[in-house]
Amino acid sequence: MSAVSSDGCCSAHRERYCQDCEVSALMYTPEQASDMLKIPPSTLRRYAAQYSAHLSEHATKQRSRRYTEQDIATLARVRELLSEGKSPEQANSLLAVMSTEQPSPDTTLTLIPSISQALTEALDTARLLRSQVSELSEHQSAQDERISDAERKLSEMASKLEQLTLEQQTPWYRKILKRSEH
Repeated sequence: MSAVSSDGCCSAHRERYCQDCEVSALMYTPEQASDMLKIPPSTLRRYAAQYSAHLSEHATKQRSRRYTEQDIATLARVRELLSEGKSPEQANSLLAVMSTEQPSPDTTLTLIPSISQALTEALDTARLLRSQVSELSEHQSAQDERISDAERKLSEMASKLEQLTLEQQTPWYRKILKRSEH
């Protein structure tokens, strides 16, 4: 391993020894992380604050922040979710559900309300969609009836037009003879 600089970061490999975890992990500075994610540093800080529950403790420190590869992956997913039009709250809920780490039982219990809320929202959306489909189906049935009535009336009018056309083509003297027969 290369010599560690005064800030604890290996300049050759960007490695840092974590006293808390007692493991050496690949760590990135905020500047490197924002370059990798193609987002401004201010957005990176905002994401780190908003989604701190999904990041390592190194990423949420006020001073000398460092981001792990997992933090970078999580922040990239945040960027994707927000660019897809998800709200920050939805992104936070989805990150909680999609977490790749094995949560502790305490963490799992804290996820239940957000999962429950997401399921409730999904159920409400499904009910709304079912209602809209039902309304559209009723509207379609009414339109089908109108079309059937219009086709029937059109057929009757075509028949009357054909009778009138034949009557108009009949010579006048036949018309008189026909009337006198009645």
